[in-house]
Amino acid sequence: MDYNQTLNLPKTEFPMRAGLPTREPEFLARWEANDQYRKLMKHNEGKPLFVLHDGPPYANGDIHIGHALNKTLKDFIVRYKNMTGFQSPFVPGWDTHGLPTELAARKKAGISAESNISDLELRKICRDTALGYIDLQRESFKRLGIIAEWDNPYITLQKEFEQEQIKVFATMASKGYIYKGLKPVYWCADCNTALAEAEIEYAEDPCHSIYVKFNVTDDKGLLTAMGADLAKTYFVIWTTTTWTLPANVAICVGPNYEYSLIKADGEYYVMATDLAPAALEERGVTEYETL
Repeated sequence: MDYNQTLNLPKTEFPMRAGLPTREPEFLARWEANDQYRKLMKHNEGKPLFVLHDGPPYANGDIHIGHALNKTLKDFIVRYKNMTGFQSPFVPGWDTHGLPTELAARKKAGISAESNISDLELRKICRDTALGYIDLQRESFKRLGIIAEWDNPYITLQKEFEQEQIKVFATMASKGYIYKGLKPVYWCADCNTALAEAEIEYAEDPCHSIYVKFNVTDDKGLLTAMGADLAKTYFVIWTTTTWTLPANVAICVGPNYEYSLIKADGEYYVMATDLAPAALEERGVTEYETL
């Protein structure tokens, strides 16, 4: 007996199971066939504009959870604005330049940094790789249900975008904003690429500084000539990298600095002249003699 027939259950055309893996592609295909995005823009034509500028992902691989979070949050905002009295276009884009794209292209083509390949060949491989990943990511973003102008994205390798980049650079150069300088670049040892400063996490680690004295074994007759007792004569160094001390095999002096031979507490210290008073004060030494 079918016991369902003995119950007064509500009647509905909705299926008992959602079956989303098979039904979602049908929804997306229907949206695309109906040109849903352009109909939405047409419906909101003349309303105040709300434009969300989409920061582009790198075209260098499959999408990950970060891409999904980024695009769905933007989709929430754009949909909300389109439903509350605005016309809110959403034009997606891709960044196809830079080291991340080159590394992905080299890996996919099996080309190491030592490979003998012309710049023209490498650029073609990078272009083909980037365009391939754009198509792959675009389909994945569509699969997330993102409504956007997917058939007309902006892509940084397009000539019109490269042209505008050159114009901006030329303007900056003509105004004297371009210069060559030194700046530390944070580097990821795992993916061999530079890190954005936003990716760096800072922590207030304790810093321990110590002074260490190293016994002089051969002064070439110089320090003893000034009155030092070689058995009690030391070079003094200061360090915050205390963990390196067990591996020390040498110390360095600077050719552009002045050093003094100082007698204190029955010992003789070679120290940088400008730093000696502060170092001795920190140690609690108030009486000393500069030889």
